[in-house]
Amino acid sequence: MPEYKLVNFDCKGRAEMTRMIFAAAGVKYEDCRLARQKYEELKASGKLPFGQLPVLEVDGEILPQSMVWFAPTESFEVAKADVIAESLGHLFDKAIDWHFEENEETKQKLYKELFEKSIPRTLENLDKILKSCDGKYFVGNKLTYADIIFFSVLKIIQEFKENDELNDGSILLDKHMALKELYSTVSNNPGINKWLSERPLTKY
Repeated sequence: MPEYKLVNFDCKGRAEMTRMIFAAAGVKYEDCRLARQKYEELKASGKLPFGQLPVLEVDGEILPQSMVWFAPTESFEVAKADVIAESLGHLFDKAIDWHFEENEETKQKLYKELFEKSIPRTLENLDKILKSCDGKYFVGNKLTYADIIFFSVLKIIQEFKENDELNDGSILLDKHMALKELYSTVSNNPGINKWLSERPLTKY
C-alpha cells in the first residue's frame, strides 16, 4: 500500500477537497500542515511543483493532488467530472479573492460579483447537469470526486459567507433542491461525516 502525505498550510483551502476524498475512500494519509517559515524553506528547496501548496506525496514522490479515488471508469464520464471540478475550482478561486481582499470597497464589489453572478450562474449550470442524469450524482450512479469537490467548495464558501459582515443570512442551495439533496448525500457519507466531526479547527 503506498504511503500518502498531503502537504498544505494549516487551513482548509484546496487541500480540504483531497482530505474529504481520502476520508470517503477510507485511505490513511499524513495530514502535514506547514507554518509559513517551513513553506518558504520547502519552496526555496525547489521541491514544490510551481512553488505552491497543496501537494501530495506518494511514497516520497511529489505529485499534483490526486483524484484517483472515486474517479469514473468511462473516459467520457471522467471528462464530465473534470469539467465540473474545474468549474468549481474557478468558483473557489473567486471566493478566496473576495474573502482575503483587504480593501473594503474592492471586497464589496467582489462579494456582489460572487454572490449575485458567479455563484447563481454556476449553481444553475450544475443543477442542469445533475437533473440531466438521474438527479442523484453528477456522473453515473455512484459518488465521484465531482460530488465531493462540489460539497467541499460549497461548504467552505457558505462558512466564509456566514462569517462576513455582508452576510444576508441566505443559504446558497435554498433554490436548488436537487443540489441540496446531493450536498446532504455527500455530507452523510460515513467517512466524510467522521472527518467533519474530527478535523482540526482552523480559521479558514
